[in-house]
Amino acid sequence: MPALTQLLAEDEAAAKEQARGRLATALRQIVDWGFRPSPPAPFWHGADIGLVDLAYQTFFQAVQYVEGMKDGPDIVLDAPLESWRQAIADHPCVRKARDVAQTVPYADEAETR
Repeated sequence: MPALTQLLAEDEAAAKEQARGRLATALRQIVDWGFRPSPPAPFWHGADIGLVDLAYQTFFQAVQYVEGMKDGPDIVLDAPLESWRQAIADHPCVRKARDVAQTVPYADEAETR
């Protein structure tokens, strides 16, 4: 998450490119540390979703948000990360949490009502 935040905070082209490189390195490290011995199956440690998966769901949601921003940076997840991201997003507990979150009014929305 710090590498993603840093990428968004940079305004200068050279600094933004360095931040993009740090994010790419961080993403490669996730694959090297977690998936080099065996790819996601479909989750971090096998068939059952766990705390690591749910923690990274927050990061993957942030990546989706950033990619949807006007002039947002293009963030490429390699095949193992994309497969893992999709498995987490498709899990029933994550879908249910997403559905519940969409029903919660936020402060700025409440002010317009």
